[in-house]
Amino acid sequence: MSWSIAFWKLPPEIKSALEIPKDFKLLPLGSEAEVLSILAEVFPETEVNLFKDKNINFPNQTGLTLFGEDFSLTFSVDLDDTGIVGGLELNNKYMNVSFENLIELLRRLCEHTGWSAVDMSLGMFITFDAEGLQTWKNAKYRIADPTKPNA
Repeated sequence: MSWSIAFWKLPPEIKSALEIPKDFKLLPLGSEAEVLSILAEVFPETEVNLFKDKNINFPNQTGLTLFGEDFSLTFSVDLDDTGIVGGLELNNKYMNVSFENLIELLRRLCEHTGWSAVDMSLGMFITFDAEGLQTWKNAKYRIADPTKPNA
């Protein structure tokens, strides 16, 4: 099952994806240097690499990779021409990490920064309490196989 999680900076009054106005413009996560500094602070045990891909299909694609002792994650970076990061997106095709470890990493990132984690395939926010994680997991299972009961 393929999925993608976006990390956005939203005003605190927005509690769900349904509350985002159609004309809403995302708040930037920060400058390239600020975001790299934040990631180094949240994940001091990792190596953080920012790279710009000169791929013919995606000439302006920017990626960011976190390498830990037992995991690696690669994010797509929404980086504008002035060096401002509008958002990060993590796709499960580009990661090497257990689900439990992934949840812990995402929780650390969101709690430290106040950023929202949004499952792009479901259009729902991911919350990291037991109920929120179970709701997200159940939704993923329903999409993968609607005939199976919740996990």
